[in-house]
Amino acid sequence: MDYTVHIDRSSDQVIPDLVNALQRRNLRVKITFDLQLARAHQVDCRCAYHDTERCTCQYVVLMIYRQKRGTGPYRTITAHGRDGQVWVSLLKRSTLLTGSQPDHEALGKELLDLLLELADPSHTEVVETGEVVSSET
Repeated sequence: MDYTVHIDRSSDQVIPDLVNALQRRNLRVKITFDLQLARAHQVDCRCAYHDTERCTCQYVVLMIYRQKRGTGPYRTITAHGRDGQVWVSLLKRSTLLTGSQPDHEALGKELLDLLLELADPSHTEVVETGEVVSSET
């Protein structure tokens, strides 16, 4: 199942905190998409939420691996930030099925625990399958 954690902080704070927390757990992080980098050289690329040319929204896709070389089972985390809030989602399955199911599930549990820590667990409840887990800080 997918989990989404809502965090009342800017993506400029949350995304680096997330990447650092993952790396401290000896996990390999590959940023496979970054909205701000993708639109940096675009002309006439207006923000879908604010209808402005200078979009401050952010969307990143992270592939998380246990192994240093970046192969084997992985999980995908997305982070969507706008207006001082971020929605961080742990996707149910990797895009490509690799490795064994137990390894994939164990990594998912570890990542969910990390997301809940990042979101301040004293204000968070877990809701499954596409619903939002809220953190009111």
